[in-house]
Amino acid sequence: MVRMSIGRRHSSVILLLVVLALAAMTLRTPGVSAQGTYVFGTQVQLVLYGVEQDNARRATNAVFARLNQMHAQLHAWRPSDLTRLNAALAGGAPFQASPRLADMLREAQRLSRLSGGLFDPGIGRLIRLWGFQADQFAVAPPSAQAVNALENQHASLNDLDISPTGRIRSSNPGVALDLGGYAKGWSLDEAAVILKRLGVKNALIDVGGNLLALGSKGDEPWRVGVQNPRHPGSLGTRPFCKYLCPLGAGLAIPSWLRLLPLRRKPGCATCHACAVGCGSQAIDEQGRIDQKECLMCLDCMVMYYDEHSCPPLSQERKRRLKAGEPLTEVDKSGDYIPIKPL
Repeated sequence: MVRMSIGRRHSSVILLLVVLALAAMTLRTPGVSAQGTYVFGTQVQLVLYGVEQDNARRATNAVFARLNQMHAQLHAWRPSDLTRLNAALAGGAPFQASPRLADMLREAQRLSRLSGGLFDPGIGRLIRLWGFQADQFAVAPPSAQAVNALENQHASLNDLDISPTGRIRSSNPGVALDLGGYAKGWSLDEAAVILKRLGVKNALIDVGGNLLALGSKGDEPWRVGVQNPRHPGSLGTRPFCKYLCPLGAGLAIPSWLRLLPLRRKPGCATCHACAVGCGSQAIDEQGRIDQKECLMCLDCMVMYYDEHSCPPLSQERKRRLKAGEPLTEVDKSGDYIPIKPL
């Protein structure tokens, strides 16, 4: 009798452990994992499919760490390897580049020659003159005289002499490098290498609108929207913030509904993080958004994953994740629910 009772208890404990293990496996079933960050002055989003949660976190951290490392090395106006290289070129001095930077510049030279000079990262001085090398873009254009003075220097990436050991010299002191039109594509390739090395077979990487897809999203191919530049509303989707923000009753209201007396809820009445964090400045301090100004730049998505910029937003994400709810509302086809274009 005692032995049978002990045996039944033992069986019950084993059964309970099995049930708990199965439940844990169910909760950790690989699906879609999406994380965002801010690198190269733009938004970055990494979406993984079919990767277990811990592995997805490791892969995402590895990719974002590499992108941040590239950002620190290639920044065009803050202290970086690139600014030190530009200073050496301006002074007529040689510069010892890292093997990775030297390879990147050799490939950029090849692409520049293939384009007949239409692509040329060696015109950094012109880019700075036009105000692009700044955290805030300068609206006023430069004078024609200033532009002509730099054009007459005929600076080009192909003025660089890169030795097999990575020692760089320039025959033209007017050369200054700005890799803004090139580094994002290079970063996509590096991210893909990292993901493949970690066993990730299905991913979609978005670096400021520069996309790279690996594998597929389950049984379906990855799908992306391409905006018609002549008809900004043709995608017909609501701004992402409409699906993310749990508080703003007036958030993401299209301009044609602004007359309605909708106000933000008390939880965000004194906070303007959404207005400040919106890179396209589509949201005003009252939490209203002009849908026609939304660029789908995903600034709001970055705030969604930031633990500090908007705590209620972060709490809402964690709540949805814990409850097994979609992090954003989608229709049956997996697309963001469309509305009639304005």
